[in-house]
This record gives sequence, C-alpha cells and structure tokens, in this order.
Amino acid sequence: LATAVALSVNELIANAIEHAFVGRNEGKIDIKLYDKGGNVVIEVRDDGSGSVDANSKHRSLGLTIVDTLVREDLRGTFTLRPSTVVGSVAIIEAPISFS
Repeated sequence: LATAVALSVNELIANAIEHAFVGRNEGKIDIKLYDKGGNVVIEVRDDGSGSVDANSKHRSLGLTIVDTLVREDLRGTFTLRPSTVVGSVAIIEAPISFS
C-alpha cells in the first residue's frame, strides 16, 4: 500500500510542477493527509493555472497510472478538479488503516 501511495503522490506532484506553473518561476503545492470516517484522504493542491479537465478522455499517462493504482491497489477513488479558490486539487480517498 505504501508503494502505491508514494507513487501516486509523487506523480501528482510531478504533474503539478509540469503543468500548473507554466510561465511562472514559482508556485505552491500543499499536501494534506487526514482520516475521514475510516478512510484516508490525501489532497494534493496547487495554486497554478487550474486548467484541468477532470473528465477528459485524453488524461496524461501519469494521471491514468494514479487512477489505476488508487482503484486497483488501494481500492479507493481518485478525483481531479479545479480548486474552488485557485489552482487544482487531486484527491485520493481509500480505506487504509494507520494501525
């Protein structure tokens, strides 16, 4: 499970660096991890352009891999959407126990 989580978060960070900050010299990426009723939630949020099409059939290979890792290895869900404030947010939610 740890490998699937690490690969997924790494890819989401790399994706934000590659796509969210085009034309900028700096940006911010926040990562949150919290418990939500027995599920672990991981949010990777950037303050980039926010030009994400979560429903696109032309998702990058990296995001397709994240989706597959989350669904098959973690038995969870992966959501990618524009942030309500600025940028984009990627959310992984999975039934992982810390104990």
